[in-house]
Amino acid sequence: MPSKYPYPISPPLCPHCGIPMEKRSGRLGGNNLMQKIILLLLFIIFPTYFSNASFLSDSSTYCKLSSSIDRSYYVNGKAFKILRYDPPYYAIQGNAIVESFEDNNIYCGTYIFFYDFTKQEMKAKLINVATYDSYGNTLDTHSVNESAYFVPANSMIWSIGNFYFYRI
Repeated sequence: MPSKYPYPISPPLCPHCGIPMEKRSGRLGGNNLMQKIILLLLFIIFPTYFSNASFLSDSSTYCKLSSSIDRSYYVNGKAFKILRYDPPYYAIQGNAIVESFEDNNIYCGTYIFFYDFTKQEMKAKLINVATYDSYGNTLDTHSVNESAYFVPANSMIWSIGNFYFYRI
């Protein structure tokens, strides 16, 4: 049977496993140093890239309440202020944070949440909105002048308000 090699010697063997080098073509190893370098760079670069995707995920200050296909909702668990404590009426100022994956911005709204414990009703009033990039750099800030509105139960604003009220 004629040999497929132009020389009568068998193909070079891998020094580690003894398999002929041509049979190792689909595997990482042998003389393919470029594949090793590329994989090493991927393992070094990508974990740091994704872990720094947002300053919200790197901090214990922010608590994620919910997420969907295009956004995540957070509250700042350390930045709230009790404005009124007169049972059954309460008022707390806190931040509702939306991380939008559509435009890679983070929107932080400062709200005052009014709660009537007897009626189990909540109102919310937006005071100001700040826009940040994913690293926390401020892009825009502006005040909002709107009246307080009733918050429907089980809405995201209701969940954010409840986070603050039940933290007391």
